[in-house]
Amino acid sequence: MKNQRKTEIKVGLTVLIGLLLLLWILGWAKDFSAFSDKKILKIEFDNAAGLAAGDPVMINGVRKGSVKSVEIKSGKVLIKAAMDKDVILKQDAKFSIMMLDLMGGKKVEIFPGISRQPLDYSQIQKGTFKGDIATAMASLSSVQTDLVEVIQEIKFTLHETNSFFKDEEFKSNLKNAVVNLNKVAKGINQLISENRKELGSLISNGNKLARSTDSLVNVNGENVTNLVAEGGKFLKNSNSVLDSVKQFMGEVHSQKNNFGKALYDETTLKNLTQSLERINKLTKILLEQLKNEGINVDANIKIF
Repeated sequence: MKNQRKTEIKVGLTVLIGLLLLLWILGWAKDFSAFSDKKILKIEFDNAAGLAAGDPVMINGVRKGSVKSVEIKSGKVLIKAAMDKDVILKQDAKFSIMMLDLMGGKKVEIFPGISRQPLDYSQIQKGTFKGDIATAMASLSSVQTDLVEVIQEIKFTLHETNSFFKDEEFKSNLKNAVVNLNKVAKGINQLISENRKELGSLISNGNKLARSTDSLVNVNGENVTNLVAEGGKFLKNSNSVLDSVKQFMGEVHSQKNNFGKALYDETTLKNLTQSLERINKLTKILLEQLKNEGINVDANIKIF
């Protein structure tokens, strides 16, 4: 009887110790402690990406809390995280969901910020999802068709290029082109070698000309400046003369001056034409008289 009781007591203690160990392991894995004082942080994400309660919350790669709950609220994902008491976050802190390992685990990574203002834990913070392998594979699958087409195009291009280079005529032309190019290069080298002195002299003369030009410009800089200034004045005067000519021609065309009136007035033009005709007739008479007997002057002179 006593042995049976002892056995029952041992079994009970073993079960109790096992339960305590199980609770301790679960608390450690889920970062749960009944005696710790935690700060509750609320973060809003567009996509939780598989984040679950108990996943770690890290600051600069160091675990400083855990996710307590994940719920959907107004089309967004609201995450409550329990942070250690010694955590200090600033107003410009950054929150993001990242991969924990290659097996697909998730974590909340926090950059604590550098602002002087402390973070207000009563406010809901905005977070971002950085993406993971699954997201990358989904993006890759969306362009799978395009990749297949690109690979097919590359294969076709390589095939055509190979067939092009296998053409004997192309090979022959390519060889001839290379040979001719080598000949041209040799000819240029020979030309440079044979005329090295002339080229050196040409370069030297060019340098001398450049130095002489610089010296001329430096010596006659003031004269060149004055010449440019005089040229500018001449252009201004020329513009003034052209403006005067334009104004005069405008007055002539609009008959505002005597020349315009004489040129465009019909009566004046008619009288001028008649005068020219009379002068022409008088000139003909004088020429005929000079050819014959001289100029006959028939004049009545009265003396008073």
